[in-house]
Amino acid sequence: MFDILATEYRRQVVVRLDRETGTLPFETLVTSVTAMRTGLEPAALEETDREPTRIALYHSHLPKLVDTGVVEFDRETGTVAPGPRLDVVAASLEAVEKLHAS
Repeated sequence: MFDILATEYRRQVVVRLDRETGTLPFETLVTSVTAMRTGLEPAALEETDREPTRIALYHSHLPKLVDTGVVEFDRETGTVAPGPRLDVVAASLEAVEKLHAS
């Protein structure tokens, strides 16, 4: 569990998908994670802001989340959806954040 949540990218994906009710376009996820990481509004983001996030998510973080059942990523349609373990991981992240805030 801690390995899954070890990076900010994966934590942000978990937070974003936990708030959703279905699938997200990959590019929407890229924009959302980039905005959360940079503190910028989505409308203020440039392509150069998004590109590092896009590469990191596509090649590293989403595959790890897919392998652990946290998300489902359809490369052909470019969509990301909650996986069967998202709820458990999101609850764990929330518990750690509450503990850390205390």
